[in-house]
Amino acid sequence: MGYTAICAGSFDLAGHYAESIALPQNSQMPFISLNIVGDGEKTFFTPYTTVKAGNLNIGITALSKKTKGKDRLLVDSWRAVLKKQLPLMKKKFDFIILLSELSTRRTWK
Repeated sequence: MGYTAICAGSFDLAGHYAESIALPQNSQMPFISLNIVGDGEKTFFTPYTTVKAGNLNIGITALSKKTKGKDRLLVDSWRAVLKKQLPLMKKKFDFIILLSELSTRRTWK
């Protein structure tokens, strides 16, 4: 079974920074997250991936929930990140799929 994209989540970041930083390089799975930030406020994982379906450009992105005790990694506010990035993504993609580790109750607040 293959995956086009997987939302990097709190369990993926449960280890130390050295383990987390090796995750995207050592995995065959395409981890993505729009709101996990490393040193210098650059996204730690690939922020999104693109899929072509006929004439459509489909963007797949992911939001991760905040985790405690992570050194050198920051999980940015999903609201702030979407407010900034969604207009840019709308210009690039015909359709956007959002993977999320957030609960529906939390998202609708």
